[in-house]
Amino acid sequence: MKFGVFVLCVAAVVALCGCGGKKGAEGQVPLPVQYGDSIRQSINELDSGEPGSLPGNVTGFVENLDGYKSSDFGDASGTFEEIKTKAGELQTLVESKASQADIKKKIAELKELADKLPKGEGSDAGKKKS
Repeated sequence: MKFGVFVLCVAAVVALCGCGGKKGAEGQVPLPVQYGDSIRQSINELDSGEPGSLPGNVTGFVENLDGYKSSDFGDASGTFEEIKTKAGELQTLVESKASQADIKKKIAELKELADKLPKGEGSDAGKKKS
């Protein structure tokens, strides 16, 4: 009888602990998707920000990109490298006090590239908020 109670207790503990394999990974967003969503959100913030705050925001954006590795983006690693290049070009435009039209054009190019990065289901990070 004691053995039966012991087996039931062990079964209950196993069931409650979720020792059934991959259940903990379910529902987690893969890192490339998180990174892609974050970059899209940052670009949208650059696009909607005040022109006076753009120099600091662009510098911060470029520094944040330096924290990623191309390999973090899997199949989209080439796209990420293009984004880093365009971000550097944007920083040069901002520092040289280029026209707002040129700056907006470069941001639009960044947005187009960022849309090629991995996205989560239902992700609205690439969409401009109304």
